[in-house]
Amino acid sequence: MYVALLYLGGATIYTRYEMTYPQLDVGGALALFFVAVLALKIVRKKKKYKGFLCMLATIGLWTILQYIKYGEGVIYFQLLWDVFAGYIICVAYKEEVFYYYEHCLTKLCLISIVLWFASWILPFVPVLLKEISPNWIYALEESNILIFGLQPASFHDALLFRRNCGFAWEPGRFGCFIVLGLFFNLARTHFSFNNKNFKILLMALLTTQSTTGFAALGVIALYYLYNVKRKYFVPSLIAIVALSAVVASLPFMSEKMSTLWISKSHNEEFEKKVTYWTDVEKETIVPQRFDGLLWEFYNIKQDPLLGYGKDPARSYTGNYFNNRLVLYNGDLKVFAILGLFFGSLYFIMIFWGSKYISAYFGTKGPVFAALLFIAVNVSYPFQFEPLFLAMYFMPIYVGTKKQGLLCEKDNSYISIH
Repeated sequence: MYVALLYLGGATIYTRYEMTYPQLDVGGALALFFVAVLALKIVRKKKKYKGFLCMLATIGLWTILQYIKYGEGVIYFQLLWDVFAGYIICVAYKEEVFYYYEHCLTKLCLISIVLWFASWILPFVPVLLKEISPNWIYALEESNILIFGLQPASFHDALLFRRNCGFAWEPGRFGCFIVLGLFFNLARTHFSFNNKNFKILLMALLTTQSTTGFAALGVIALYYLYNVKRKYFVPSLIAIVALSAVVASLPFMSEKMSTLWISKSHNEEFEKKVTYWTDVEKETIVPQRFDGLLWEFYNIKQDPLLGYGKDPARSYTGNYFNNRLVLYNGDLKVFAILGLFFGSLYFIMIFWGSKYISAYFGTKGPVFAALLFIAVNVSYPFQFEPLFLAMYFMPIYVGTKKQGLLCEKDNSYISIH
């Protein structure tokens, strides 16, 4: 599980990879090795292939339709790898994947908190971390030693402290992992805040200063109210909607929103920026969230039925900006890549998995796990990450309908086999 989490973080060259054929980079070769080892461990287990084969058949159908549309055949090895790796993880851990995810994530969060605090009070620690970091790290990091990273101090001069990247390449991504861990922790302990894992995870989330992570906490708050304080759920939901409407209607906010992506003038202004960035040979252009939403809508509009596939060069933005524009909205990207029909199937499976998760933990509100996944996908494309496929596609991969038994010793769930 630690290996799966480090690959989910993708902070260094060893945990960030592209599974292509016939060439593999260092990260891809290591990923192939670890999944092969895990597959060997489960080879003697009684496995169910029906759901997995149905997924492969669906991908095959989509690939054939892509071939008919574009007139050329492309085998999406990365997508097939993600689905296969998700299946292996799911079969290996089954329902315990939620517990091990939370458990291992908490340990990594504890390490990150200690190192983050040390880097805050001891000036030599950031220098040391930078010196021992691998040769290649992501551009948003000053240092990363695989299990912990920091953003450059220059990124956050106005803040009291640097943001904690943890084992991820960016603190916001780390924050999303933590929010999911908090969700599984509360579901496992039946909404007990007085447990060590919850406190560690919450503290780690605060050190990330992640906007997406803090916003996603709203889903967890509603999840808690729906299960524990049911009578406050509807009033709280109404209050949240009303407050959002009031804030959005304020003069400075409405003006800001209209200048973000709604107006035609902003669209033209952004195109001028992209043209300028292209002229100065900027390799990667990452727009703001609202800008990214607008361009992803253009991608969907160009290929609404089947999507542009896994080749960004076929997308509207890929053609218009010569593959320099990088969009990170995972929710809309599902429809942009797969098309409306297959994208809808994907989200149907996500909500099915959410219902399964709720039934396994014995909590109310079968949609909250899906809503949380959608919330964190607003800023990061987690839609095909093997570990999350293992969680949310579990009823498809293994097809079981088991519930957990609460172990009073450590409040962990153990599946009934």
